[in-house]
Amino acid sequence: MLMLLHYCIRGELQQQMISSNLLDSRLMPMPLIIIILLCIYIFISVGICLLLHYQHGWFYF
Repeated sequence: MLMLLHYCIRGELQQQMISSNLLDSRLMPMPLIIIILLCIYIFISVGICLLLHYQHGWFYF
């Protein structure tokens, strides 16, 4: 599942790079999109790791 998410994000990044080449860079700033996608990816990865780590313990989401 994590790999699937990783491939989805990579696909989105490639699409954004292609579209940003076609569109004006002021319409869609690339660094902002990369930072947002990386934050979402890290948040989900940490959430899955915590969920798996505390699955048999006292910690529940």
